[in-house]
Amino acid sequence: MAKSQRGLLKVFIDTNVLVSALNSTSGASFHILNSPKYIFFISEFVLTEARNVIAKKFSNKISENMLFSFIGATPITILPLPKKNKLKKFMAFVEEKDTPILASSLKYCDILLTLDKEILEANSKIKNLEITTPGELIKK
Repeated sequence: MAKSQRGLLKVFIDTNVLVSALNSTSGASFHILNSPKYIFFISEFVLTEARNVIAKKFSNKISENMLFSFIGATPITILPLPKKNKLKKFMAFVEEKDTPILASSLKYCDILLTLDKEILEANSKIKNLEITTPGELIKK
């Protein structure tokens, strides 16, 4: 796995992991995102999706300010959206709605952290990217 110049693995965070970390400080998602062993990334796609999920499901517990404060404090780098013409090839591995996550992960990172079972199942089909859960990454 390629490490950053600082010797740290680059980890892409799926929306469900980001929201889980904000929702519970006792879970694996929160603990991984507070680890100094990794450099974290999300894309504009994940940021938009997280804002929508929080507004629809967690507005009584998580504010948008909490989301942005967490991103800044972690710190998490926000990557640009992948080009639409680059997404189609990823439909062989995941649903169309998840192709931006897989595309950004493969382009910029060593690890994709997700809680999505379908994306996890793509791990054996994808080279140059480890797809795992926060809980599994903690065990390593």
